[in-house]
Amino acid sequence: MKVKLFSFFSGTGFLDLGFETAGFSISFVNEYLPAFLNAYKFSRQALKLDGPEHGYYGGSITDFAENVTLAKKLRELVEESTRDTGGPTKNANSCIESRA
Repeated sequence: MKVKLFSFFSGTGFLDLGFETAGFSISFVNEYLPAFLNAYKFSRQALKLDGPEHGYYGGSITDFAENVTLAKKLRELVEESTRDTGGPTKNANSCIESRA
């Protein structure tokens, strides 16, 4: 089973492509700048790659700290992903909860 990554400050996604080439899976992408996020999506389509399992978020990372609903949704996605891979759910939750 592939380790799932949540990508923040994703840019155009080429670092994520490197992780995928190394055997990781990108579960979620967050990029603030629309031009970068559009390039990210375009390159994946051009390379015939699926989008991230939990989709894209084209807003500021601070939205997760300022919006309880978004923070809760992100926490749920992290819990689901770490449950699937056996990752450290407690540490992920404590990071999210401290900002919510």
